[in-house]
Amino acid sequence: MSKKRVALITVWFPPTNGVAVNRMKSFANYLSDDFFMEVFTLGTNEECVKTDFGMVHSQVSRSFYDKIKHNSTDGKLKHHFKTMLNLLAMNLGVSKHKKWKNKTLDALFKRHREAPFDVLISSYAPTDPHDIVVEFKQEFPDVVWIADMRDEMSSNPFLSDKQRNMLRKKENKYAQYISGLTTVSGPILEDFKKVYPVLSEFAEIRNGFDHEVEPIQGRNKVFTIVYAGMFYGKRKPNLFFEAVLNALRNNRVEKDFKVIFVGTSNNFNIPSGLKNCVEFVPSVSYEKAITYMRDADCNLLINPPLGTLGQFSGKVFDYLSVEKPILALVDKKDVAAALIEDHNGGVSANFYDITQIEDAFCELYGFWKRKEDFPINRLKTMELHRKHQVLKLENFIIKLLK
Repeated sequence: MSKKRVALITVWFPPTNGVAVNRMKSFANYLSDDFFMEVFTLGTNEECVKTDFGMVHSQVSRSFYDKIKHNSTDGKLKHHFKTMLNLLAMNLGVSKHKKWKNKTLDALFKRHREAPFDVLISSYAPTDPHDIVVEFKQEFPDVVWIADMRDEMSSNPFLSDKQRNMLRKKENKYAQYISGLTTVSGPILEDFKKVYPVLSEFAEIRNGFDHEVEPIQGRNKVFTIVYAGMFYGKRKPNLFFEAVLNALRNNRVEKDFKVIFVGTSNNFNIPSGLKNCVEFVPSVSYEKAITYMRDADCNLLINPPLGTLGQFSGKVFDYLSVEKPILALVDKKDVAAALIEDHNGGVSANFYDITQIEDAFCELYGFWKRKEDFPINRLKTMELHRKHQVLKLENFIIKLLK
């Protein structure tokens, strides 16, 4: 039987980095074993490139919004200014990718007429990929559409009334065309079942790790903590720093530790007593970031409660994959804490509980000081590889095609 053809529409794809990029890359790579894959994405050049998994069609969207994307090299003032401009655009409901959307829709129509697609997968956020598919489905209604939701839409608790109403209108419009819906966690999936009560086809496709870097034993001369990624909003290390200072004041630890921030903007305050314990590393490739995590004694997860459940943070899978203990500042009732506990992957503390954070820090410091290995469950960790999650997506596609 001939392979079915799948088009993946997303603004997130290599060569850029990030959790969303890694999710889309894994879809393309692992689905290509059984499907012909073509990706329609945002790029720096208008081009069509053949790859190991299929084809990538890139369209540009040169606009003012390209200039206000956050960068790890941005200083505090520039970072805050860009944040304000991005929030303004979001509140006004302005698409940052209008030019890209129009060009991509044209390219999708052209390719479909040349070699018809059987399945379209589009990923939110932003809404532009879904909007493209809606216009496509109006002309080609028989093509299967899987709407991948990496985040909540109108049920996001941090939206203004105006933003919520705009997204609710889009959700209602999408309902007419969606064949199946995927998302990253069980709680978010349950939310979407309420949004789409008539839709019967849902699948939880978690994120995961997507590398072959082997874990290593051993420890550093100083207790080395790594945080990989950006800080924004309430996701800041302030409470972690306060807890570490308390541990020092209470003589629970010595000052033989350091914190390495990888690809992180310096958009937060470092207490004077810890400045000589902090290092910054510029943004690096995914594989290089993994080696920093692997070579650490502990990896730091900072994931503030958002008012809803289901917030994994893609970072937690990469942290677990290198088998170094995680110090997690999270909502202990949410999925990230449950995953860490299930894999014996570290110690979780409630995000706003400084005493719990201090205790967790001291516990992991103690393992390093005593030269003991943290007993992480390696067999279970291997199940978190993205290829296992994409296999669920493959089965979901086959089900919808029937």
